[in-house]
Amino acid sequence: MGERLSRVVEALAASGDPRLDDDYWRVVPAADGRGAVVLVGVVHDHPASAHRVASVVAEAAPDVLALELPNLAVPYFVGRTARSESPAAGASDVEDGHAVADGGRAVDSVDEMSAAIDAAAADADVVGVDTFTWRFWRAFLARVTSGEVTASAVREALEGVGRVVWRALSVRYGSEGGRPDGDGSEYAVDAADDPVDQAAHERSHVSRSRSLLGALERPAGDVLFDEAREATMAANVDALRTSGTVVAVVGLAHLDAVTDQLTDVERTVD
Repeated sequence: MGERLSRVVEALAASGDPRLDDDYWRVVPAADGRGAVVLVGVVHDHPASAHRVASVVAEAAPDVLALELPNLAVPYFVGRTARSESPAAGASDVEDGHAVADGGRAVDSVDEMSAAIDAAAADADVVGVDTFTWRFWRAFLARVTSGEVTASAVREALEGVGRVVWRALSVRYGSEGGRPDGDGSEYAVDAADDPVDQAAHERSHVSRSRSLLGALERPAGDVLFDEAREATMAANVDALRTSGTVVAVVGLAHLDAVTDQLTDVERTVD
């Protein structure tokens, strides 16, 4: 994706859209026969994030769209898009090279996962890369057996696994009440608002969240669970690179950890 990746990066940088600020995305170049990866960090259900992922996916036209979701939950999000209606659905309806410059696709929903799927080409693979694979359990067990983890932390982490499993099963089999995305109602901004206002609200939300997390000591179980998830997402995304270019959509809190691990992931993991 050498030339293509350069053009994508240039288009994002030149767009002037504050929602596409480079604080929110990272690039891992192609290497060792693996395709390039563009990682997009999101505030879940925020309209600025939904716009960001739709714009990046439409511009990058990846072979694989990797989502911070268990694979069990992916059909629910596909069902919320045009992709579920016809074989050709899901392809970008903007001309090549103009997705970012022209403001990207209109995003009516605050659900960034569906927005990403809807912006992807019809022949792009859509894959959930979060938890519930052998890679997750390998990463989890490696940490549990390190000798530095308490029994209570393991118990708390397993409770987190159980919650994610329940939500994934709920949306997979039709229970809206358990869906892992929200409705965005907690945000005092929506997709119809000015892009500058959306970006400012998102940045303020991120700043408040980071300040809060910085003032508190996270439970050891939460840290254990997130570390295993981030290792899993990095390994899964790296494995997908053998199919070509990848755009990966992850929570902003995981963006740097997943990016860093992608540059150091074991090549023996297929």
